[in-house]
Amino acid sequence: MTTKTTNTTNDAGVPPAPPEAHQRAGVRIEDLKALREMLKNPAPTIRRAAAEMLAGLS
Repeated sequence: MTTKTTNTTNDAGVPPAPPEAHQRAGVRIEDLKALREMLKNPAPTIRRAAAEMLAGLS
């Protein structure tokens, strides 16, 4: 099934997401990847920074 879209709505009448929404999603994924790597580090300062980063994402 194909969906016809226009600049304003798709077939269901839903407007497209603004481009900045996709950019925010990409940044959030990168933040989560960095957080995962930080949590693997045994150093307390790195883990503390990861906890602060996690608190800032919510």
